[in-house]
Amino acid sequence: MTSPLEVKKKREKRKKKMEEPKMDMTPMIDVTFLLLIFFLCLEFKTLEGKLASNLPKDVGVNKTQAEPVEKLDIRIALTNFGTEVKDKADPRRYELVGHQVFYYLGPKRVSTTTELESELRKAAKVEVADPTTGKKKKRPITIKTAAGICYQDVTEVIDIAIDADFKEITFGGGEGTMKNPTAK
Repeated sequence: MTSPLEVKKKREKRKKKMEEPKMDMTPMIDVTFLLLIFFLCLEFKTLEGKLASNLPKDVGVNKTQAEPVEKLDIRIALTNFGTEVKDKADPRRYELVGHQVFYYLGPKRVSTTTELESELRKAAKVEVADPTTGKKKKRPITIKTAAGICYQDVTEVIDIAIDADFKEITFGGGEGTMKNPTAK
């Protein structure tokens, strides 16, 4: 049998367990005010001059105009999207049967990857002056895609460009979707 004193202690223990812990906000407020004072006292102009960044040369405090860079555009366009055939081993995967693309290397239309590789090797021999250093270098390449182009199509072009010894490869925006091909 339990005594009234023991019962009272058990009740007090239950009350302590049921109380919600209270969070002390004082340290958080202190840190907030310290950060506020720090940023108010900081001179942003001195910090701005010390940060290393690759900003465009034609925007900001620089008064000189940026030199245009001669680049080579490759556009991948769709001839036939093909038919989706599901993989028997993995129903989440499919293969495109009859998928055909063509390429624009600048204004010139190229039909096959072999032709594209030949043209890119010729283009790789042309070097242009780097506007910042004045040294000769290969032109950068920008790859743009039309609606319906797959990753495999882009990967093939990247592999061909790397094999042709191009170093700077960038990507332009896609040109719409299959449902809305005119979207940019």
